[in-house]
Parts: sequence; C-alpha cells; structure tokens
Amino acid sequence: MGPIAAIDFGTKRTGVAITDPLRIVASGLETVSTEQLLPYLQALCARESVSILVVGEPKQKLGNASDVEQDILKFIAQFAKDRKSTRLNSSHQIISYAVF
Repeated sequence: MGPIAAIDFGTKRTGVAITDPLRIVASGLETVSTEQLLPYLQALCARESVSILVVGEPKQKLGNASDVEQDILKFIAQFAKDRKSTRLNSSHQIISYAVF
C-alpha cells in the first residue's frame, strides 16, 4: 500500500500533496506548472510508489461545475493513457472528482 497523491488542478499551476506511506498525514508537496504536470507525476509515482491519485473537483458556489472541469477531464484521460504506455505500475488508480 503506497501513499496517496492529490492534485488541485489549475490551468497554469497545479498544487500537489502526498500522504505518508501509512496514509495518516497529508502534506503539501509542491506547486507545479500545469504544462509540466504529467512528467512530474510520472516521476513522483515512480519515486514514492504512489498507489492512488486523487484529483480535486472544483465546484462553483451553487454546486455547478467550474470552468476548468473540461481541462481536468483531459488531464485524467492523458494520465491514464500515459500510465498504460510507461513503466508506471498498473495498480496506480485515479480517483477522479473528490470534492474538496
């Protein structure tokens, strides 16, 4: 059981956090240029043996989807595609749309 990584996706910058190996405490790790997010996450997953990636689902005040939702869906699809074509362990999961 590896740690959980979480991202707060933005169109320009994305916040990354990770739990300790026992998944007790989560800490902010870094803010990454969204253009460099995929290679950054590939390296992070390999280095830290991340087993779950949580992607935040931003909502507007009334609960409507935010403007960045389509970008998040594209990112999730690209991450899943890249995961299959790289050495990332097939046990890596994406839990998309955790609202926080």
